Amino acid sequence: MIKKLKKYIEYIFFGDDLKSDILFIILILIIYSIVNLIYPPLFSVIVSPSMEHTYFNIKKYSTYNITINNFTEFPYPNGLYIGDIVIILPINTQYLQIGDMILYKGISIYSGEDIFHRIIGYNNTNFIIMGDNNPGPIVFENENDMPPNRIVGTGILRIPFLGYIKILI
Repeated sequence: MIKKLKKYIEYIFFGDDLKSDILFIILILIIYSIVNLIYPPLFSVIVSPSMEHTYFNIKKYSTYNITINNFTEFPYPNGLYIGDIVIILPINTQYLQIGDMILYKGISIYSGEDIFHRIIGYNNTNFIIMGDNNPGPIVFENENDMPPNRIVGTGILRIPFLGYIKILI
């Protein structure tokens, strides 16, 4: 029985016919669905240009005492682009640092969705957050005073372009 199962799995992953390709796609969809039920933000797709570096200007970070040298040490110093998938893991907010990229729960009528931005400072026990391509923190999302309970997790891995599949669907 184990040998048959092993052979079947090898066929799904390494078969070279249409049937194995279809089975592989079905397997991926099943895995994605299960992950989406257990922890939906795990595979978050960037859908706005707020983290892009096409017209990036580091000068706005000087207000928060962040230099170009600091910025190059941050996660994703070259930004994130529409269609990127970011793997999000939950984190205890006490371990977050300036420069970390976080996914937080949007509250405004304009978004209502999770938003992926960078921590740029602290406001007592709350965070100051901003998108790299934004002129400043989004006031109507309270990015200048973000409570820790709105933070969903932090990004640990970027997969470029793969999110376009989800965006198109």
